[in-house]
Amino acid sequence: MAAVVLVACSKSDEDDTFYGVKAELDGVEWEVKQGEADVNSFVWGEDISVYALNEDNEGFYIWLEETTIPGTYDLPNSEVLVIYVKESMALDSYDFVSGTMTIKKFEHTDGIHFKATFNGVASHNFTDVDDIVITDGEMEVKF
Repeated sequence: MAAVVLVACSKSDEDDTFYGVKAELDGVEWEVKQGEADVNSFVWGEDISVYALNEDNEGFYIWLEETTIPGTYDLPNSEVLVIYVKESMALDSYDFVSGTMTIKKFEHTDGIHFKATFNGVASHNFTDVDDIVITDGEMEVKF
């Protein structure tokens, strides 16, 4: 007599984690996955920058201080700076003029693990073009 044994394997939450950045830009879904695009970080003195750019050099730059703790930050008026870059090589960028970023995790002792949500309105830095409404922004990166 033969017996068949079935073993169920559960996936951990870590297996389903999206690493990268995604958001809706004026209602259009936008996404950059870590490992498939230019997603990285660098340290400049006491500041840490995390960025994600797709193959068209479009994406987001986030600057924050090493001492930044998890919480909700008013984007135009806080120690957290977020810039949407439409085309980085052309310096075509937008600063948030309203909105928030909620930092859920910011670890930077053994590498960087950053997780946040964000939304707001971004205005072009150099020309008088329409603002961009950014909603449902999510970012999680781990280096």
